[in-house]
Amino acid sequence: MKVLVNRLAKTADDLICAVEVNGRLQYYGLQPAAFTFEGTFPLTRYFSPAHGFNVPLINDVPGHEDIEIHIVNTVADTRGCLGIADNIVSLEFIANSAAAVHEFYAAFFAAVDAGEESSITFKNVFQ
Repeated sequence: MKVLVNRLAKTADDLICAVEVNGRLQYYGLQPAAFTFEGTFPLTRYFSPAHGFNVPLINDVPGHEDIEIHIVNTVADTRGCLGIADNIVSLEFIANSAAAVHEFYAAFFAAVDAGEESSITFKNVFQ
């Protein structure tokens, strides 16, 4: 699975993103504003102590650890991670995150179980 996160807008607190999966726009994302790193990183299955179940983990990001993909609505929910959702409500709020995350997890874990390598690429396209 190849995930591409295009960061579209930056505010003082957060980044609004478009999230493509295998070349197709699937979701929108939200991250803390300090996460302007770019590059491609391995994406693996990880048991999250914070959530109590497996989540996708973004690995090998310089200066950052334990970056998970999980349900969020606002930057306060991110805990330094990437949240995905179906809709952008404003530059501070994404909606329908639970449905988007469950759909993404199903596809991601199926790819991992099939032995497919997964990666995530971050690009800053905001001005």
